[in-house]
Amino acid sequence: MQQRPARNITFLVLALLGFLAWSTTARTIQHHGPPLYLAGAASETAPPADAHGYSPALCRHDADARALEAAGEAVFRLETEVLFDTGDEEPARVTVEGTGTVLFSRYVLTVAHAVTQDRLETTIRTPRGEQRVPVDGKRLSSRTWLIHGSDRVILRPLAADENEDIALFLIPGKRSWPGFPYGVGDSEALKLGDFVALIERDPVAGTLYRPGAVSALRGSAAIAPIARTDGTFLVSFGLTAGESGAPIVATRDSVYELVGLAQGTYQGPRQLSWAVRMERALHALERSGGPEVRRFLALCGRPPRTARTRPVGKL
Repeated sequence: MQQRPARNITFLVLALLGFLAWSTTARTIQHHGPPLYLAGAASETAPPADAHGYSPALCRHDADARALEAAGEAVFRLETEVLFDTGDEEPARVTVEGTGTVLFSRYVLTVAHAVTQDRLETTIRTPRGEQRVPVDGKRLSSRTWLIHGSDRVILRPLAADENEDIALFLIPGKRSWPGFPYGVGDSEALKLGDFVALIERDPVAGTLYRPGAVSALRGSAAIAPIARTDGTFLVSFGLTAGESGAPIVATRDSVYELVGLAQGTYQGPRQLSWAVRMERALHALERSGGPEVRRFLALCGRPPRTARTRPVGKL
C-alpha cells in the first residue's frame, strides 16, 4: 500500500512528458506562417519582403525545382562568327561565345559584347607577358547561332545597343522553343543584400543554379574601364568565360523575376562580378524602334513609347 503513491507519481510524470512531446509535434505540423528556409542547420522563418521590394532571402517552395529546371531549359549557348578583311585572300575569322535567354518562346536576349567584336586582335609575347594588340582589318559580317545540342540555329538580329551592352534576336521559323518561365522584374527596386541567383545550363549537369546577393547597387571604380555601361549592379558570385548574358533572377512576393544579365568579372585584389540592369536594357531597346522590338517590349509589360509622357525623340 505504501508504494502506490510512487507508482502514481511515475505515471503522472510519463503522461506529462508524452503530452509535451505531442504538443510540440502538433504545433510543428500545423505551421501556417511564412515559408521556411534553411539557415545553417536550423530552420528559420524567412524575413518578409518589402511591400514592393525584393526579398533579402531565398524562399523555397515545392514548385521551385520544377520551375528552375524550366528556366534552365530556356538558357542556351550562343556562338557568333565575325569576319574581318585584312587584305589577305581569305578574311580573318573570329568566334565569340556567350549565353542567351529565350523569352516568350521566340526572342533571345543577351549582352551585346557576347555576340560581336568591334576589332580584330592578336596575342603577342612581351617581357611583361602576353598582350593583345589590335590588327588592321575592316569588319565584314557577323552571324550568331543558338546552339542546341548538335543543332545550330541562325538568329535574326532585331536590336543592339553596345553602350548599354544589350542585344535582342528573333528565332526564325515556327518551331516552339522553351521560354523563360519568369517575368521581367524592376531592377531599380533592388536593394543591398537582396537575394539573387544566376541560372544557366550545362550539357551534362543540366540546369545550373548559383545563388548569391546584391553586393553593391552600382559598379565599382575598378570595373569602370571595362564595364560598357554604368547601369549595373555587383553580385557576390563569380562569373566565368562564356557566361556573359546569363539571366539573373531575384524573388519578390516569393516569385522569381528576371532582373539582370551577367556582364563580367574583374580579377584583381578582390573579385568583382556585375550584371546589366534589366530596366536599363529595356530602356535601350525602346530607342531602337521596330515593330518586332515593340512587340517584345509589350510582352515584357512595357507600354508603347507613344503612350509615355516624354517629348518625342527624347528619353
